[in-house]
Amino acid sequence: MSEIVEIADKRVNNVLHELKTLLKDEENEEYTYKISENFYRFYISLLLYDPNWSIAVNLLQRTKIEEFMKFLVRQVKLEQELSMVVLKLQYHTRKTFNRIQTSEDKIESQRLIRLNSKLYPLKVSILRSNPGDNLKAVFYRCVVYFSLLTGMGDFKYDKEYAVNAQVLKSVMNLDELKELLKLPFQDKTKRFEQIIEVCTGIRIYNKDCGLLSDGLNDIMKDLTMMLHGLLLQTQKDSDILQTKITRVTEFLRKCFTLYEIEGNVLMSTNLHPKLSQDMLPTYMHLLLLYKQSFRDMQVIDGILKEILDKVLVLEQRMFKELERIREIVSPEMLISADLIFPYFEYLSFLWNKLKDKYLLVEYVVDQALTIVTKVEEFNGFYSTLFYNYEDFQSLHSKGSVVSTMYRNSDCTMIVSDPVENDELEFRGYCCVMLTFTKGFLVQGEEQFGIVKYKGRCYIFSSKLAVTAFYSQPEYFTKSVIQLARTHCGLIHYLDIENELDKLKYEIDIVPELPSNVLTSDASCQADGEMMEKYINSQYSSSLWFYKQQAIRMANLSHCESKSVNTSKKANIGVMSTQIYRRKDNCTQTRADQSTNTNKCLSFIYGLRGVKNDRQIQLLSKL
Repeated sequence: MSEIVEIADKRVNNVLHELKTLLKDEENEEYTYKISENFYRFYISLLLYDPNWSIAVNLLQRTKIEEFMKFLVRQVKLEQELSMVVLKLQYHTRKTFNRIQTSEDKIESQRLIRLNSKLYPLKVSILRSNPGDNLKAVFYRCVVYFSLLTGMGDFKYDKEYAVNAQVLKSVMNLDELKELLKLPFQDKTKRFEQIIEVCTGIRIYNKDCGLLSDGLNDIMKDLTMMLHGLLLQTQKDSDILQTKITRVTEFLRKCFTLYEIEGNVLMSTNLHPKLSQDMLPTYMHLLLLYKQSFRDMQVIDGILKEILDKVLVLEQRMFKELERIREIVSPEMLISADLIFPYFEYLSFLWNKLKDKYLLVEYVVDQALTIVTKVEEFNGFYSTLFYNYEDFQSLHSKGSVVSTMYRNSDCTMIVSDPVENDELEFRGYCCVMLTFTKGFLVQGEEQFGIVKYKGRCYIFSSKLAVTAFYSQPEYFTKSVIQLARTHCGLIHYLDIENELDKLKYEIDIVPELPSNVLTSDASCQADGEMMEKYINSQYSSSLWFYKQQAIRMANLSHCESKSVNTSKKANIGVMSTQIYRRKDNCTQTRADQSTNTNKCLSFIYGLRGVKNDRQIQLLSKL
């Protein structure tokens, strides 16, 4: 399995390298195409789910490479289109949420790792100083290191530097610093790190006592207030998105209507006079953008609530630790460092945890701002939709509630047993509407029942959708998979990566409908001509067709045949070879150049065979 994944990664990398080469060749002074390699690696991997690009286990067939690369170049040039914006949003949010949910501790620990790596040269310069060096200069570097590592004050301000210097002197004066520098490197490194942790705890304790608080913000209060404000803002943004989703869904519902004729479920398209058919996919992608953004905002809201709960727990721990220190510390007695230092070190640990949470909040907020920005970019589509089509009315009404009347299928209707949303296929969206409309996301409703087919549960948006699914369940389930191959934004939104992976080598996965099942286009198709069974249905009702065919057959005896392509509509599809007259110099013209002009061999007189003088004169000249 690992070998297949490695081969797939190499194939994606090769395609990405070829894409960058093609874009570099097309660059000009007016515009330069810049791509995000990670995003297009993600996009290419989604495209390769489609076996119509002729993807094998270890190669991309040469016959499809050029077509595939041209398609990618076009997509790069259309990077601001709605379909590509949805994919970019999915990529960024998926990467962000995966990092937060799977390795939150790792993200937080990276803050100290990165900070220590940047401050490592300063730390080494302190620890490699000699006891005979200028100790005041070394102590100054210690204060700077402490300020930068803990974030407690800015050493460039005199008051804040003085506070940090005073705290550091309470633990390590110049004489103790000199003794520290005499130790072996590993020992003094460990000792120096402990001193920094103890000083951090002392600063927090002094802040709690109202002493030496310059440069030290109340991080717990700031963090909780910020989280409450962010939760209110995300809820507001979610409400706005929900309103937009509802309005766009209602508009598209008016455009598509299911109805039933003689047991067959069909779909009619009812377009507003100002709305073209080409705009429907755009509004479907707009709806997908809103739904994806709404789902992401809900995830962000949940993450912020979890962070707030953890911050409140850290706050309680810090208050308890400060109470213990106040019980131990007394200005009238000396306390052993071994007794009090562990309490200060634990305060330092809690402080770093709060700083980590602060960083995590900023990380999540950046993603929320990205979502809001992407949505605002397409506010023009939303405004145009309702300014121009506000009076748009549907021609059909919604179906009634379905019951357990369907018993003639492999499907079973679940009426009483509750089903969780996570157990519904396609995340609870109606697969019938997705198939008929090629991408319209309509949430199913429990009032129409939940259908169980092959151990999986499906929910639908109307009674007629249930009827259609019962007639051909395999057709509708596989049609959604086929649709996702060409509409990559649906892959992650509907959570069907595993299904696509299982079928990535099967080109034709949608079963053919039986002859008695009508498709969505059947409403505009006419039945065949009514005639007796002994009459050949291939006979033409046009007399001119047979006259033209007879003339050609009569000329075959003195004409030569050449296999040449032609654009003459009269000869297309009549014979496998094109008929040309022999060259006749008397009728050759310069414009024809080695081709024969049509020479009249027979003349059809006027209406009802009536002759006139003009026709007789023309015949005499032939």
